[in-house]
Amino acid sequence: MRTGLFLATASLLSVADQLTKLWAVGALAHKPDGLHLPLDVVRLSLVCNRGAAFGLLPSRQWVFTAASFALLAVIFASARAWSTDRRWQVPLGLLAGGTIGNLADRLRLGCVVDFVELRWGGRPMWPTFNLADAAIAFGALLLALAVLRCGQPNHSDAAEASANATDT
Repeated sequence: MRTGLFLATASLLSVADQLTKLWAVGALAHKPDGLHLPLDVVRLSLVCNRGAAFGLLPSRQWVFTAASFALLAVIFASARAWSTDRRWQVPLGLLAGGTIGNLADRLRLGCVVDFVELRWGGRPMWPTFNLADAAIAFGALLLALAVLRCGQPNHSDAAEASANATDT
């Protein structure tokens, strides 16, 4: 089984996500107006998101925690099943790393730390997000593009590789 790229991507991303959130909490906690970057296209402001994406269903924290564990099981099983095909490893690693990063927040803090706000004309144009959210979105996009370009992963190749590995 060759899942090194998947594990490296997931690990690096989840660590980078937690480090950026640690920085955001320390740097932005006492700045109620946030930190405006040049041209006011990006504002960094601390948000404790108790819901799903965009703060939806904030009273259902346990649902999102359970769903994150279930999603991780599916992602890790897929990475293992498709380990012979490297094109699936990075998108799945991004999905896993992002899910782990946000799950760590939910378990540790009871909410997900968001801090990046995209703006246009001085107004928010997208809900506040974090590195994990961006990685999940990018990983899902890469996965969709791989499916459109190459079709679904070939499970028979994975089974054949597994059989060959046990024969040696």
